Amino acid sequence: MRSIRPKEITLDGKRTNLIVKEREDLDFIKSEFFIVTNWRLEDDYWSFYKGKIPGNLIERRGNAYHINLGGLPVREKSFKRKANFTLRIKRSFENYETQIGPMEIKKNKGKPLEIEEKGMKQM
Repeated sequence: MRSIRPKEITLDGKRTNLIVKEREDLDFIKSEFFIVTNWRLEDDYWSFYKGKIPGNLIERRGNAYHINLGGLPVREKSFKRKANFTLRIKRSFENYETQIGPMEIKKNKGKPLEIEEKGMKQM
């Protein structure tokens, strides 16, 4: 089991929140989150978002990271019924780095969070 992994996502438009938890509160380890996804912006238009989730969308509460996915540049209704994206976590401490993921994250309203781990790469 990984020391850090997604645990919950609430689908609520611009207030959509992903919670990623660590087994312990390791505040000395720096964590960065990267996301890759296709989101519908208009009826026939898809937007590709790939990159680091900005720090202003991440709030740390003890051993949990609350990530405001709804704050990313997407239409509010993109997160009303489902979410589907790839998440990577980069962890670093002093001169050591590791990458967790990519993880395929899927959530449909009324169903449990699905996480398919694709592996871990040492950096």
